[in-house]
Amino acid sequence: MALVWKFLFYFGVMTLPFYPFNSGGIQPSHAVLALAFAVLLVNASFRLQVNLFGKIYLLMVVYIMLREITAAMGNSNVLSLLSPIYFLFNLMVLMLTHNLSVRESKLNLAVMVSGLVAMLGVIIIGVSFVRGDMTMRAIGTFNNPNQLGYFSVCFLSLSYLFYACKMISGKVFVGLMCIGFFCGFVSLSKSAILSNIVVLLAFLLSISFKNKVLILTSMIFLFMVVFVNDLVPIELIQSSELYYRFDRFGQESDSSLASRGYLLVFESGILHLIFGMGKEGVKAYFGLETHSSIMSMLNSYGLVGLIFFLVLLAVWFLEIYRAFGFEGFMGICLPAVLYGLAHNGNRFVIFWLLVGASLSIARTTFQARAERLNPDVSPDQTLQNPVNKVV
Repeated sequence: MALVWKFLFYFGVMTLPFYPFNSGGIQPSHAVLALAFAVLLVNASFRLQVNLFGKIYLLMVVYIMLREITAAMGNSNVLSLLSPIYFLFNLMVLMLTHNLSVRESKLNLAVMVSGLVAMLGVIIIGVSFVRGDMTMRAIGTFNNPNQLGYFSVCFLSLSYLFYACKMISGKVFVGLMCIGFFCGFVSLSKSAILSNIVVLLAFLLSISFKNKVLILTSMIFLFMVVFVNDLVPIELIQSSELYYRFDRFGQESDSSLASRGYLLVFESGILHLIFGMGKEGVKAYFGLETHSSIMSMLNSYGLVGLIFFLVLLAVWFLEIYRAFGFEGFMGICLPAVLYGLAHNGNRFVIFWLLVGASLSIARTTFQARAERLNPDVSPDQTLQNPVNKVV
């Protein structure tokens, strides 16, 4: 039974980029992951050990459920109940990673395959960088380019996680970084491109001075070969969609805070500021979702929901910092959070896979360190009282 749920889990991860149905609905990978969790529940090795992160997440889900039930009773719209279902589903993803010994698992291979699926989807379906062509922003097998962009960010952070805990080599990570940057660039998501650069900077910080010099020298040489020799005419660059999007940074119709829904909750009364408007309430008032993970929580669930979410992120940040230091925090946590400032990725499965996998590896890292410092310590004591990073 253990092999069955792990196989289903890996297969669900590999098919995460495949979106044949409309956004917001169940995709094939979601069904496979739910089946993996169902098999895990009847497996003898299943363990339910709720740590601090899990307790905060559960409290947040309970609050969201109560808020949306209240909203559904008020507007007679059962769609309000979808939001807590999304969070409950991602709780299953967290529990799957919690029951998987990630460091000894094949999760890294499953994530690699998902990156290849995303890249091949873009190549097969087509992409163009030149403005005016029929194909401009690539979506691959996703439903929109922002999904492809956010996938590239979480994919790169997962790849960095596997590199940081030595599940893959530096050379393999560079290859995966090329896949992530490709998906980010063709999505033409400014947030994704900038967030992916943060992963690159974290990687540069983590390697030796000799390798830093080698990589930077190679990048400068490549730049000189391409641009000094005019292999890529400047006119072609200026006609590209990527250049156009960055050139018009801050000038698009959805660039203002109001147009992205950031000021919505401040215009709707003190009760909505405290408890939020509910997911469907925001859509009814604004017409669509708020373009931010942070502001979406504030608009939908008020200051109460936002505090839960921020505390949850703070616990994640602290655990990753303790396990992997500043470079780890920078490469694992920061990119997805930076992307979430401009786009809403709270229900994106691969984000919660990143959170769950990184916390699982951090937990085993704490345990290994504690056992080295005190061979008599029990695993349970280690997990309850993780030690600080040993330099």
